[in-house]
Parts: sequence; C-alpha cells; structure tokens
Amino acid sequence: MKTHVYISLSSLLFFTLLISCTKKEPVSINEEEVIDRVVVELTNSNTNAKTTHTWNEGDTSLAISLVKGERYRASVYFYNATDPSDIEDITEEVREEADEHFVFYEIASDNQLAITTASNDTKDSSGNAIGLQTQWEAKERGTTLVRLYLIHEPSSKSGSSRNDFGGETDAQIDLNITVE
Repeated sequence: MKTHVYISLSSLLFFTLLISCTKKEPVSINEEEVIDRVVVELTNSNTNAKTTHTWNEGDTSLAISLVKGERYRASVYFYNATDPSDIEDITEEVREEADEHFVFYEIASDNQLAITTASNDTKDSSGNAIGLQTQWEAKERGTTLVRLYLIHEPSSKSGSSRNDFGGETDAQIDLNITVE
C-alpha cells in the first residue's frame, strides 16, 4: 500500500512540474509610436505659396504667421526622427488606422482663425474626417494659441475640447498663430 501511494504522489508531483514548466506564449505588446517631429504645411489658396513649419521635441511651441483675409490649405505630418539617418513617417500609419486616430485643433480664440475639415481629408469607416487635411481662414489681426492633438483610440470624434474625445494623446503641440 505504501508503494502505491508513493507512485501516485510522485506522478502528481511530476505532472505539476510539467504543467508549471510549460512554455507560455508571450503577450503581444502594441508599443506606441515615438512622435518627436510634427510638420504643418500651409498653402495659400490664392497664391499657392507654400510654407513649412517644423516642430521638434523639446521646442516649446511653433510660431506661424498668416495674412488677414487669406485662406490656407493645411496638412499635418507626424514623424519619428530619433534616428536622423532613418526618419520614419508615422502619418501613413495614422491614415491606415483612421478608425483609431483623430487630429484635434483646440483654438483659444476663434476671432483670429477658423479651422474646418478639407474635402480631401482621410476619413474613417464611419465617414468622419480625421484632421490631417484642413482649411484655415485668417479672420482678424491678432494672436491666438492653437493646441494640436493627435489622439489615439478616441471614444468620440466630435467635441469642442480635448476632454470630449477620450483616448490617449500621441502628440500635442502648441501653435502660436499671428494674423497680420
């Protein structure tokens, strides 16, 4: 009888060790992209003059001058520039994952500037424009702050402040707009 119990206990111990040593599948982690450069490209709708404004991580803000009464086509691009010899354009990933991204422009004072969706903007599967292509109208002389956000997995794509959208902020930059 002792032998039988000994074999059962050793079998139980063996199977316990076998189960605990089974190789487990690694957990897949979807790392967030590094975004350390944002480029805002503005094209004057009347003259087709193009200006490019680049923000790099560490910059406090980006200064942009506009002319009163002019309209501009605006495009925003996101980059990972941690390796200067291999700068990665994150914008294409944002386009491909349109359901999971949204660019929001929070304007401190809409007296100076109006920003609207451009007809050629990328749309998500619900038909919502994601904000990579916009139209800017310089309305009145003065200055205003525009805070640009790239939001990952927003819970909503409508609202008037950053808190209305939920999700995570992938990038946030301040645009100091002067309308002359």
